[in-house]
Amino acid sequence: MVTVDFQSGTLLVDGPAAALARLSAWCIRDERVGRWRAECRYYGEILTALHGAGIAYADRARAFRVLDLVSREVHPPRDYQRAAVRAWQAAGRRGVIALPT
Repeated sequence: MVTVDFQSGTLLVDGPAAALARLSAWCIRDERVGRWRAECRYYGEILTALHGAGIAYADRARAFRVLDLVSREVHPPRDYQRAAVRAWQAAGRRGVIALPT
């Protein structure tokens, strides 16, 4: 089983060598602690790779609480925003829409 922990702004990952090999794009070996370390920005990619490969893992880094934010005002999209979404859909939902919101 692979373990994923949070420590001082980074992720510490430990487990069997075969499983860790799948994470080499995001993790490097930290000899100071004898574990693999990754930047927290790769949290999603690491868990997705483990899950996709069917590798059991213990996610001990998920110690955050989910914010329950509710928008009080919802405005309909502006004409140029609707046009951008239509163009994106026409392109097979590929690409990026970069507009002010």
